[in-house]
Amino acid sequence: MIKKNQLILLAAGLCLLPVSLSSKSSDDNQNSEIGVVIGGNFPINKYSGRSNSSSNLLVGLNYSNYSNKGLGFKTGLQYMPEVNSVSHFFGIPFAVSYRTEGLDWNKRMRNGIDAFDRTLTEEMEEQKRYYSDGKKPSVLGSAFFMFLASMFSDVEFYAGITPGFIAGKDKNDTVSPTPLYQENGKTYWEKTYTSLNSRFSTSLDAGLNLNYNIWRFGVKIMPAFHYNITDNYLIHNIEGNSLDGETKRTTLHQRWYFSICGGISFCF
Repeated sequence: MIKKNQLILLAAGLCLLPVSLSSKSSDDNQNSEIGVVIGGNFPINKYSGRSNSSSNLLVGLNYSNYSNKGLGFKTGLQYMPEVNSVSHFFGIPFAVSYRTEGLDWNKRMRNGIDAFDRTLTEEMEEQKRYYSDGKKPSVLGSAFFMFLASMFSDVEFYAGITPGFIAGKDKNDTVSPTPLYQENGKTYWEKTYTSLNSRFSTSLDAGLNLNYNIWRFGVKIMPAFHYNITDNYLIHNIEGNSLDGETKRTTLHQRWYFSICGGISFCF
C-alpha cells in the first residue's frame, strides 16, 4: 500500500512540473525564476561520518513562482549519485514558500554599512572592557560578516514534500570490517553498512533560502532539514573480534538529513 501511495505522489509531481513552468503572473514580469543548485546532503545518526553515513553530493534544477505578496511554490528535479552508500536517488520536490519583500541595491548597501559600523563599534567597546592587556583579537572579521549578511536581497521560507525513487543498489557485500584495537589476544573490529529496504521514498522538507540578487540573476544559499517518512535506508552496525566472531548487531532507520546548497538563478 505504501508503494502505491508513493507512485501517486511521484506521478502528481511529474504532472505539476510542466504546469508550473508555464505559470506566470501578469502583475509582475519577474515573479518566476529557474535555477541550478549543487551542495551536500548529510545523514544525521550516531554513525555520521562513517563511510556509509558521510555527506552525499546533491544537484538539482529548481523552478519557483511567487505572487506579489510573497507567497509561492517551488518544484523541480533532484539527483544524488549516492545516499548512505546506495546509488542513484531521483526526486521531485514540491513546496509552498513565503519570500520576504526584496530590497533594492541602495537600501541593501546602507544596511550593510550600518551593520558593519555598528558591529565594529560594539566589538571595539568590548575589547576595551575585556582586553586591557593589549592582546586584542581582530574585530574586522565579525564586522565584515555582518556586512555580507545584511546584503542579501530577501529571505525565503519553505516547507514541502519530495517523492523519489532509488534506482541503484546497496554495497553491503563489499564492506570489510575495520580493526579497532587488540586486547587479550583478540583483535576487535567493527563493520557498518547500509541496506536498501524500499526503492520508493517520500521525505518532508523544511528550509530557508538566502537570496542575493543582481539585476535578474540571483545567488542562493539554501540550508534545509529533511525527514524520511519511508523506511528506505537501514544502517547496520556489527561489532566482533577475531576469536568470537560477531558479538553485537545494531540496526537503525535512517530518517533525518541536513542539506546545504548553493545555486544561481534567473528571474523572468
